Order: sequence, then structure tokens, then C-alpha cells
Amino acid sequence: SIYFPDSLFEIAGNAVNELKEPISWSWSVSNVVDWVQHGLKLPQYAIIFKENNIDGKKLIFVNCQTLPYMHITDFDHIK
Repeated sequence: SIYFPDSLFEIAGNAVNELKEPISWSWSVSNVVDWVQHGLKLPQYAIIFKENNIDGKKLIFVNCQTLPYMHITDFDHIK
């Protein structure tokens, strides 16, 4: 019999199914604020994350392009 590899759709679907969700996925806004204050040691930005209702699901989309829109512009802090 001839072997036919899985379709690209099946391969991609299997890869996605094996991914683990990030720990932060289940964080509340309060958890994110605590992490910003104490984990990152950047308490001056805690209110920004709170006012923008950044929870764990939203946090994974925060990056160097979105932070300036949140008025976080210090390059060392963005890194």
C-alpha cells in the first residue's frame, strides 16, 4: 500500500492540540497587576494594566508594539 502523509491541516491541528496553555492564561487582572508590581518590579505600571483590564488571556498579546499604546515607552522596561 502507498503511504500518504497527513494533510497539512491535520499536522497543524495535532501540533496545536499538543501545545500547553501558558500559566498566565488563567490569571485575573489582579494576578497580572501583582506580577507587574512584584514579579517584574515595575509597580509604576500596575495601574495601567488594571485600567486596561489586562488579564492573563489578554497579557499574552501585550508586546513591544502594544505597550506604547498603553503609554509604556521606556525601552528598558519594554524589553
